Amino acid sequence: MLALFFACVVAGAKAFAFTDDAKRLEYIEKQYTFFFRAGKSDIDRDYKGNGRTIETMVADLNKTFEMEGTVPDSLTVFASSSPEGSVALNERLSRQRAVNTRDLLVRLLPQFKAENIKVENRANDWSGVVLAARRDSTFSFRDIIVRIFARATSGDVEYEFRNKYPHAYASVRDRMFDNMRTASVKIRVIRTETNVDEFTVDHTLTITSENPMDFTSDGGSGNVTYSKTSQDESAPVVRCESDWIQEVVPGPALTSFKVAPNDQKAPRSAEIVLKEYGKTYNVTVNQAGRDPQLTLLSSDQLHIPAEGGSAVISFEKNINDDILPVVVSSSDHVTVAAVEESAATLSVAPNTASEAKTSTVELDYYGKKYQVQMVQDAAPQPQEKQRKPFYMSAKTNMLYDLAIVPNIGVEFYLGKNFSVAGNWMYSWWKSDPKAWYWRIYGGDLALRYWFGKAAKAKPLTGHHAGIYGQMITYDFELGKKGFIAQPWSWSVGAEYGYSLPIAHRLNIDFTIGVGYHWGIFEEYLPIDGHYVWQATKKRQYIGPTKAEISLVWLLGYGNYNANKNKKKNR
Repeated sequence: MLALFFACVVAGAKAFAFTDDAKRLEYIEKQYTFFFRAGKSDIDRDYKGNGRTIETMVADLNKTFEMEGTVPDSLTVFASSSPEGSVALNERLSRQRAVNTRDLLVRLLPQFKAENIKVENRANDWSGVVLAARRDSTFSFRDIIVRIFARATSGDVEYEFRNKYPHAYASVRDRMFDNMRTASVKIRVIRTETNVDEFTVDHTLTITSENPMDFTSDGGSGNVTYSKTSQDESAPVVRCESDWIQEVVPGPALTSFKVAPNDQKAPRSAEIVLKEYGKTYNVTVNQAGRDPQLTLLSSDQLHIPAEGGSAVISFEKNINDDILPVVVSSSDHVTVAAVEESAATLSVAPNTASEAKTSTVELDYYGKKYQVQMVQDAAPQPQEKQRKPFYMSAKTNMLYDLAIVPNIGVEFYLGKNFSVAGNWMYSWWKSDPKAWYWRIYGGDLALRYWFGKAAKAKPLTGHHAGIYGQMITYDFELGKKGFIAQPWSWSVGAEYGYSLPIAHRLNIDFTIGVGYHWGIFEEYLPIDGHYVWQATKKRQYIGPTKAEISLVWLLGYGNYNANKNKKKNR
C-alpha cells in the first residue's frame, strides 16, 4: 500500500472483461487523492490543490454516470496519517479523515449512499519511511534513518531522531509526511457495451508539450499537454514519485503540476508517469540547482558599546544543507563564539582605549564573501574635576633685602580685579662695643585695584593702584647720634605699581607710594658705655613713604604665566 501513499495524484483507469453471454462489459476505475494538514481531519479546499481535485472528481463522475448503461460497482475510501506522534492518536486521526471524506462524497454526489461506501484507514508507522529511504538513493539523510530505526520504530526512537538529528527529521517531514496525510477515493464503475467495435480500437495518447521540461531553481507551474485518439473525457492515471513535484491534477487534455523551489545546490530530475489505455508515457522534469547565496538580515555595520559583550550577525541561507559559513574577524578583540544555521555570535572584548575600534567580520559561504563592519565606541575617559583657580603670591622686597632687612609679603586676589596685600619686615642687628644698632620692624597693609590688558588676561599681573597703611618702630645708631621711635611711627597713602611676568610663576613688582607719615622719636648719644638722651621730637612728613621692587612667587591653582612655559616645544 505504500506506493499508494506516496503517489502525488491518481486518477482514471480502464479495464475490459467479457460475460458468458458474449456481452462486453467496460470496467472504469477512477481514483482521487486529498491531502490533509498536520493534525487535521477536515479537507481544506485551499491546501495542495484539494479544491481543484474536488471539482475534477465531481465533473468527471457526473459525466461518467451520464453514459448509457453505467452503474457503480464499488467505492472505497482509504485514509492514512503520517507516523509522528502516538499510534493511538494517528489511528483516530486517519479514521476521522476517512469518515469526513465519505461524508463529502455523499454531499457532493447524491447517487452514493453512505452505507455503500467502504471506509478503510491506516496509521502509518516509521517502517514505511525506512522503506522509502532505502529505495531512494538520492535522499540526503538515508543512512541516518536506516541506522536509527534499525533498532525499533517506537516513540522513544522517534523522540531521539527528532532531537538528535533535527535536520534529518525536518527533511523527512517536508519530503514525505504531506504524501502520507491523505485520503484516497477509489471508484469502480461498470458499463455494458452496446457497440463492440468501440472497444477494439487501439487508443493512443500523444504528448504535445516539451519533453523533457526544464525549470529554474525557483520552481513554478507546468502543464503536460497531450492528445488522444479517443473522444472520451477520461483523464489518464498520473503518478509521480518525487515530493518536489506537487499539486498534480490530471485532466482530459492536460495534467497541471507545480515544481517546488530547489533549496539544494545540486540539480535534480524526476519522472511524471501517465497511464492511459494500458500504456505508459513518461515526461522528464529537470530542475536546476540553486546558486548558493547568503542574505544578511542584520545591518552590515554593527555598533558595539565600549564595554563590549556579544554581537549577533543574522543571515539566511538559500540552500537547505548542513554547510555553515566560515566566519573570520580581522581583529583580536572580536572573536567568533558560535556559528549556527541562521546566525553567528561574536564576543567583543571591552575597549579601554580613548579611540574607537573598527574591525571587519567576513562570512565565507561557498566561496562568496560577505563583510560586516563593527565599530566599537571609545572607552569613556575620566573627566578632570573642574577646579576653580586660586590666585595668591608670596614676595620679598629686594630693596629691603639690600638694606639687610629681611621681609616677606603675601597677596590674595579677592575677585573683580581687587586684591589685598600685607608685608612684614624684621631686622634686629646690634654691636654694643661699636655702638652700632640697625633695628627696625613693622609692616603695611594695602588694598589694590588691578587694571589694563594684562590684568584682564590674568589676575595679579599688570597695572595696579591702591591705598595702604604702615606701622613701624626703629632704633638706628651708626657710632654717633642714634634715633629711636617712641613707640611706633605711622603712614597712610596711595600707591601705584606694575607687576611684570618674568617666568612661569615669577613676577617682579615695581611699586611707589606717596602719603603722610607721623610719629615721635628720641635722639641719644653713646657716652662712656651709656646711651644718653638728648631730645624728644615729633616727625610729620608728606611725600614718598613706600617703595618696592619685589620678587613675586605666584601660588595657587591656575596662577601662572601662560606665555612663560617651563618647557617649550622644540
